Amino acid sequence: MAIKVSNVYYMLAYAFQGMSMRDALNLGSEEFENLHSLFTELLLRGMNRQIKRGIHRDYAAHTETLSGVRGKINLTDSINGMSHISRQLVCEYDEFTEDTFPNRVIKAAIMVLLRHGDISTERRRGLKRLMAYLSEVAEIRPIEIRFDLLKTQRVNAEYKFLLLICRLLFEFMFMTEENGERRLRAFLPDDKVMPKLYEKFLCGYYKYHHPEFHAGKRQIKWDLTDIPDGDFLPKMETDITLSLGSKTLIIDTKWYGKTMAAYWRESPYQSGKHKYHSGNMYQIYSYVNNAAKGVVGNVSGALLYAKTDEGVTPDNEYSISGNDISVKTLDLSVDFAGISAQLENIAQTLMKQW
Repeated sequence: MAIKVSNVYYMLAYAFQGMSMRDALNLGSEEFENLHSLFTELLLRGMNRQIKRGIHRDYAAHTETLSGVRGKINLTDSINGMSHISRQLVCEYDEFTEDTFPNRVIKAAIMVLLRHGDISTERRRGLKRLMAYLSEVAEIRPIEIRFDLLKTQRVNAEYKFLLLICRLLFEFMFMTEENGERRLRAFLPDDKVMPKLYEKFLCGYYKYHHPEFHAGKRQIKWDLTDIPDGDFLPKMETDITLSLGSKTLIIDTKWYGKTMAAYWRESPYQSGKHKYHSGNMYQIYSYVNNAAKGVVGNVSGALLYAKTDEGVTPDNEYSISGNDISVKTLDLSVDFAGISAQLENIAQTLMKQW
């Protein structure tokens, strides 16, 4: 699936909003050879700003045998270790330090990019300059990093965004073998990362540019009549729901290698007939029908596919049981201004009834 590297940044920026959109516009105008260059530039810009403000510091517990007293004396360890014979004591104290877990993760990412990344000489120099500011930060191997611990770290929004970049780098781009040489992967895997990123990007875009639509996930209750207990029914949760007044639009995002399913006629040698994936259509119809609860016209739905290089591109609108259901595609291979125009056009087309 074709997608400009710079657009990956826009998707990350809208999805996680770790940097201001002004920064996104400035950065998005640049051309990047690959994701290594993009991630490097993100780390450079983000960390250079943090250095001006003061990089992340936190209190860390230390235990040390000292000639003087610092912090709290650990009498048990001092006696057991017989440190008092040499007129020393085991002391426990907190030190305000830059050797924090977030900084260790970022340093590890910088080292991976320096050793294995396909980046320009200028950006390589920039990473080496950052290493000088992280000289007091201990080294940690990527395999030792527990990203679940980062949730407990007190860091600002930009730091969280940089740590997300590090996580993508370690979990999904590290490592591949090419001609006997270990290198970072050139792309994020479509099956693991991009579908979720695509969904979060679209939701973030409408949250940022159209706050009046209250974009977000929603639970849809089954429109039950004769059966009062629906505990055994599967849950219905939308990818994105937009609401305004009494009107609702349900968007189901789809990131597939092929947006259309081909059905053969009498033999495999004849040309196939393309149709939408039946499961997708049944799903969006079920969402809309249950959300409408018998009141037609108030709820509409949309399947929004990421555009592929297929010859057939979905672009249709239907009225089913009195409710509008559309099938659209979003072309991510163009400049972001083009993507924004598509999203605005989709919004206006799909929400014209509002």
